[in-house]
Amino acid sequence: MNRRRFVAGVGAAVPWFAGCTRPRAETEARGTSYALEAHPIGDDGIRVAFATQAGGLSDEALSVFSATLDGNPRTYGYTVFDDGTLVEYGGRFYRVTVEETGRRTHERPILRGAVAESEAAERKAVELSAYPRADDHAVSQVAKKATSRGDPDDAAGRERDFYVLRNRDPEVSELLPEPKYEYVEYGDSVVRLSVERRRLTEMEFTYAATKVANSTTAFREFVREEVVGVWLDGTNLSGSQRTIFERATSGEYAESGDLSADYRALLERVFGSALPEETTGERIGYDGRLYKVVFHVSND
Repeated sequence: MNRRRFVAGVGAAVPWFAGCTRPRAETEARGTSYALEAHPIGDDGIRVAFATQAGGLSDEALSVFSATLDGNPRTYGYTVFDDGTLVEYGGRFYRVTVEETGRRTHERPILRGAVAESEAAERKAVELSAYPRADDHAVSQVAKKATSRGDPDDAAGRERDFYVLRNRDPEVSELLPEPKYEYVEYGDSVVRLSVERRRLTEMEFTYAATKVANSTTAFREFVREEVVGVWLDGTNLSGSQRTIFERATSGEYAESGDLSADYRALLERVFGSALPEETTGERIGYDGRLYKVVFHVSND
């Protein structure tokens, strides 16, 4: 079974990324509210709820997926899909699998940042927004590391003190071959940016795609039989737990502080014994129908 959780309210090119499910203390925090919602997924919504349409993939993810139809593409140091991601393409449905297949050494451009405290640096510094959208994440990451850890040159080669500039077109990126703006403001600090090339040993990830359905109808059956791992009905829920779930389907069911035994037991059937500590969700079956279940955790 490939159960895929999601973080409510967060969009992504590849949906249903794993939610955060860290263990909770045995006694829930006083004043914290735990609310459950359940929204039915109709037959016409199953393909959208459980599969990513190819047209919604990022350019890189689409390129990797297209390559899986003819071979086994690879990426190094990062993945563009979660293992088991379902993709709809041309009216057919595929499951993309990702496997760690070794390590390779490549030379990569890396971006580094170091705190600069001279008056000349302060005069030259620009705001982070001076860099285009394609570069601002890399710049903000190295600036954050530099200001929280000091000069990365003092970090004894700690590998996370830099940002790898992968798959960037020097004709588009303002960080290559060297940063357009050497100094940027970050909070109350000024950070000096520099680019160098370094040989990195990176994990190799190999992708494959398996067709799981030739039509929407066949995909519905595949989802019900192979994807949905939690099914609730009269055989595994008490009458009180069914009442709670029904209330969740008609709006919301909530408790604060210590959870009642029935509510906790219902939540554990959906999420497991380590209940979520933040808003998250799951797609389950209840009395033969599919539902998107959202669990909200909020502090009053």
